[in-house]
Amino acid sequence: MPDLSQRIRDYVESAESPVTIYEVGAVIDRHAGAAKSRDSRGRSRWRPVPIFVGVGVAALVSILVLQFVPTSGQMPTSAAVETLARFAAVSAQQSSNVPGPGQYLYYRTTRGIEGISGGIAGSQSFPLLSTETIDTWVASNGSGRQRIDVGQPTLLLPAEQSAWEAAGSPSTGTQVSGVTDTLFPSNSHIGGPLVSGANGQYKLAYIDSSQFPSDPHALQQYLNHYFDITGGALTTFLLAGDVLQSGASPTLRTALFNLIEQLPGIELVGPTSDASGRSGTGIALNDGKSLRYVLVVDPQTSAVLGKTILMGPDAGQNGVPIPEGTVLGFATFGTSAIVSSTDVVPK
Repeated sequence: MPDLSQRIRDYVESAESPVTIYEVGAVIDRHAGAAKSRDSRGRSRWRPVPIFVGVGVAALVSILVLQFVPTSGQMPTSAAVETLARFAAVSAQQSSNVPGPGQYLYYRTTRGIEGISGGIAGSQSFPLLSTETIDTWVASNGSGRQRIDVGQPTLLLPAEQSAWEAAGSPSTGTQVSGVTDTLFPSNSHIGGPLVSGANGQYKLAYIDSSQFPSDPHALQQYLNHYFDITGGALTTFLLAGDVLQSGASPTLRTALFNLIEQLPGIELVGPTSDASGRSGTGIALNDGKSLRYVLVVDPQTSAVLGKTILMGPDAGQNGVPIPEGTVLGFATFGTSAIVSSTDVVPK
């Protein structure tokens, strides 16, 4: 199965109705077969980590609930356009992080997504939050290393601890957690995003910024082609956040912000925080009434600090009530730097 971000994007592409976190889990098996088919054709792929399907809960975690601002209370789209134009101007003044010979681009991503546990001990279901931390070292030729630490899932809503225990601490299967550490090129499919290399091996995808067009329409098409997907505004929004994290040049960063600026439905949230508590400016795109996606950007540097998925006004899915504004998924982008080896983790 693809990783967390790709699972969401894959389902966005196939769904004809607004996407929900619950629906993502329901279609993973169908997309796993499609991903395997894509691999056989040598296209780019993402790592298979089923971290929220079939997991048990061993500890309680405090739920992260951000203040949710309804769409009607948001600033006009023109405010988002003005803010994104300012981000684009700041991006143009930044320096590039391009690895030279014997060097690697290092970046860290922490991801979380909500899933469901329950069913074998009764009809009640319990939302879970699963996380993974990914350290990536990638050279311009796709060689490098990726270390993935998959955490143990925890209850999304602390208030459900007693009910979960009374229901027999239900689980939908075998818990998947632990650490993988892979050097690339590799015959392993673990990790990602990956591209096919020589002799049937896989390499880490390295984004060559010089190949990406600057025209917004052409850039959107190129993103879909590069990642082997098709899609609309939400897919582009999610992809842009990933590419902005992964060593994009100042020119490409500027083009990406210009592209986001033109997406229909973009709104300015204003001052907000990512899932780790870092302050920034939020840019949001809604999925009907079900979900709200927010990019949190550092206004001083234009760096994307993270992405957050919030529960929308529907405030629940499939009979499970979840408070509006609850964080259902997130990606926080940590340190990014050029390092001399795959053993170096910059502070």
